[in-house]
Amino acid sequence: MDTIWGRRPSTSCLVTIIERKTRYLYAVKLRTRKSKDVCGAIIKILKDMSPKSITMDRGKEFSMFMLLEEELCCDVYFSDLGCPYQRGSIENVNGLLRQYFPKGTDFAYITNKQLAQAIKEINERPRMIFEYVSSQDMLATERQSFLDSQTKL
Repeated sequence: MDTIWGRRPSTSCLVTIIERKTRYLYAVKLRTRKSKDVCGAIIKILKDMSPKSITMDRGKEFSMFMLLEEELCCDVYFSDLGCPYQRGSIENVNGLLRQYFPKGTDFAYITNKQLAQAIKEINERPRMIFEYVSSQDMLATERQSFLDSQTKL
């Protein structure tokens, strides 16, 4: 997960989360980059997903990571300082979001509808890593596999 900051001095940002196996994007717009708000948004998004682990950068907005570990019952890891290549998937998807919201965009002025449309289009893109199947279709396949495995128990 990561944050994308808008034009300064605005404090608005996007919190971006990518599910590693399917590369499915989740994102939410926040008015502030305060750790309490960022962690609250992450918990709200991930609460029903029961993640095993989360990897993020060392930004101040993630300083309440212990709350994430406690609330989500998962491990939190940090990439090494100055090593964005350790979080290649999220950096890639942040670049895709920048096609919709270029640098200098003040996220305070984008609507939730605009953000939802961008997320939808990104998740519907065919991905070479999945032999040109979209992240949305990969997520649906994973969910179905999970449901099938539960009915066999």
